[in-house]
Amino acid sequence: MTLKPITLAVLSDIHVGAGARAQDLCPDQNKNAIDKNYRDLFLQFIRDKEIKPDYLLIPGDVSHSAQPAELEMASRFITDLCQELHIVEDRVLFVPGNHDVDWSVLNAKDPTGFRRAQRYAPLQNKEWIFDRVLRKAASDLLSPAYFCIWDAPDLLTVGYNSSWHDDTKSPIHHGLVAQEHITALERALMTLDLSPRRVRVFMAHHHPVSYSDPVPNEPEFSGMTNAQNLLSMLRRHQFDVLIHGHRHSPNFQTHIVDSGFPLAILSAGSFSATLDPRWSGYVNNQFHLFRISGRDKDHQAVHGVVESWAYLCSQGWIPSQKHNGIRHQVPFGTYLQFHQLRPRLRNILATHFARRQYTTWAEIVASDPPLEHVPADLAIEVLSSLTSELSFDTHEGVDGLVLLLRADYVSS
Repeated sequence: MTLKPITLAVLSDIHVGAGARAQDLCPDQNKNAIDKNYRDLFLQFIRDKEIKPDYLLIPGDVSHSAQPAELEMASRFITDLCQELHIVEDRVLFVPGNHDVDWSVLNAKDPTGFRRAQRYAPLQNKEWIFDRVLRKAASDLLSPAYFCIWDAPDLLTVGYNSSWHDDTKSPIHHGLVAQEHITALERALMTLDLSPRRVRVFMAHHHPVSYSDPVPNEPEFSGMTNAQNLLSMLRRHQFDVLIHGHRHSPNFQTHIVDSGFPLAILSAGSFSATLDPRWSGYVNNQFHLFRISGRDKDHQAVHGVVESWAYLCSQGWIPSQKHNGIRHQVPFGTYLQFHQLRPRLRNILATHFARRQYTTWAEIVASDPPLEHVPADLAIEVLSSLTSELSFDTHEGVDGLVLLLRADYVSS
């Protein structure tokens, strides 16, 4: 059966409370918040763009300190967002982050362990959306083995609580996927329909791969411990997509190990956290649409594009560019090597430039449709290697790459 196209909206690290940049996402009206109507501007952006995804995925840190007032406000915001996105609650998927643990109960003297058992109590309030989302999944994110499964006709999603072990006494607040949890999850997966007719998604809060910071001058200790074994298990069961939060800097890349099954990984950045001021000019707050358009009939990997928008104080929500942290459109699904792609592009460009002085990436793709899903960084690397040989300059715009012949070549 053919895979049906599907669009996932991704909204991570809202940090409702003192960590949010927005006054209207802070119950206590944080005076340090720099935006007054951030929430409403985003909802208006959704209306203006008529964005209507199939699912909404929220990979953690909806609150800043897991206080009831924060989670109540976060629940109202997500409920209002669902109305604007035209999706029902059944299509909202959520995993908690390290900031969604109520550390105030962990700081109390607790020889019996009773208070520790209450660390997720605000998330379990039946009046708020988080409890309803978690109760509709198989298994339980808030107790061992800390995973759940949402099983829909077009989407199989595994959620994992990578913050299950964290507490105030930990010197480093890293993620952790325990080996016994991987074993339990693998047993559960063996009972499910993993046919290619559905997209297979894994969602956690912490990052399972290492990234460089925009200003890489400090060690990074907050990734997921034992991630290699998790990734190996996901590849064995041919998961298509992994989505995580925690890192407030967005990133998208596909991991292929030893010619194994490709796993597309989106680091979603942060929707509304106050960002590290050292990152100014490198990263902005983000919202994403993960569009999956189909599955390759030969190697069975999904293909599509990740679309991202960035928030700027002076402009509101705009198509993201690389200097905002991630390009507006990042295609995926065609995995050619440099030496394979270069001659294909050279032949197409030579043909196009023989007819006129310029061409665009869209026109190149029209000549060779599989190139639509070539990763942007690879395409730009190959094009850059051809600029001297074919005498052209590249100009990268939000809506696609424009390639221009140089004036000295035209005049000759």
